[in-house]
Amino acid sequence: DRNGTRLFTYPPRSAHPLGFPIKDSVRDAMSAGGRSGAFSDTGPDGIERYFAYKALVLKGEAEPYLYVLYATPTSLAQDRSRGILLRNLGIMTLVALCGLGGAYFATRPLFGRRLDRIIETTRRIAEGDLAARVEADMDPSDLGQIGRAIDLMAETIQRRDAEGASYARTLAAS
Repeated sequence: DRNGTRLFTYPPRSAHPLGFPIKDSVRDAMSAGGRSGAFSDTGPDGIERYFAYKALVLKGEAEPYLYVLYATPTSLAQDRSRGILLRNLGIMTLVALCGLGGAYFATRPLFGRRLDRIIETTRRIAEGDLAARVEADMDPSDLGQIGRAIDLMAETIQRRDAEGASYARTLAAS
């Protein structure tokens, strides 16, 4: 009640006798905490508990006539929370592994073949095959832009070589 006298308890326990006051620190926390709230404290049985309460007030009255108080051992709440946390960590790990696996298997078809074509073309150009081309004209991606730049570079080198050869022939003829 408003004075902190225990009127009902469930389940009944010898540590919570009816008609006797509740622990002073619990009563003080409820009185100071407003119409509802939660806190932790040691119960009369020496077990650390989370307490939640609601003050019941009659219409037109300022002070509560009764408090409804619920308490649960902190170890019980922590065990349940730990179980939920471990389950969620397991789910997040599974999702992360699926994402990484998907990225691993999607990388080759999306990027690998185009990169291989670019690398092969640059190798052929380095070996003197100036007719080698990446042929990425229809690819709007960054790799397509790189491929077009390599093709342009090869065309420019091929054109300059042809101009140099033509100039050399003209020079030799004169």
